[in-house]
Amino acid sequence: GADNFVIYFDDSAAFSAKLSSAQKDVNLYYSVDEIEAVADAYPDVDFEMITFKGAPSFTNSGSMTFNAIGGRDTTVYTFDGETLTPLDTTYDSTYGTVTAKGIKKLGTFVVASEVLEVEEEKEEEPEEPADETPAVEEKNPATGAC
Repeated sequence: GADNFVIYFDDSAAFSAKLSSAQKDVNLYYSVDEIEAVADAYPDVDFEMITFKGAPSFTNSGSMTFNAIGGRDTTVYTFDGETLTPLDTTYDSTYGTVTAKGIKKLGTFVVASEVLEVEEEKEEEPEEPADETPAVEEKNPATGAC
């Protein structure tokens, strides 16, 4: 239908999407425990974190809204256990929130009070493949020499 739903997760986040009759049951168990590896890597940054243990996915994509703990500088990342990946968000000064759209799967979200210096995976340039074709000596047809 045209109806939307909103699920609130404590005072940490809210997920909203369009209802779907095809939606299967989802496990919305979550934790707001700090991820020490991230917090230790950026000791001067304030964080809010939310991890959905069951990694629920939805039929329709929706929006995830978080507290803007750093105002306009607040940045939201997904975290796969190793890499922080920034999400495109919209800041709302009226409500003090940031919203990421196009979310279909809930995983681990890290909300930072500022943009983090994250190491981007360096794309290694492929080495020039060695020419493994054996050189063929061509004979000079005019002289018969090689």
